[in-house]
Amino acid sequence: YYIQNGVLKWGVTGLTYIDGTWYYLNNSSVQKDYTGLVEYNSSLYYVQNGVLIWGYDGNVVYEDEEYSVRNSIAVL
Repeated sequence: YYIQNGVLKWGVTGLTYIDGTWYYLNNSSVQKDYTGLVEYNSSLYYVQNGVLIWGYDGNVVYEDEEYSVRNSIAVL
């Protein structure tokens, strides 16, 4: 769960950086079962099992569009 200043923060959705790793949160919980693209700061990033995977290259379908992913950043 996502805790800020010792308080559990419900409703946090997006990427968060913890101890050198980026995680995908949905409602303050790491989404270990999610693999796909996540929007963060107006960019799309590739996440595998809830963890942002730097260095990933490939193609991913997201919201009915196919994206090319290079070094974990997706572009149309």
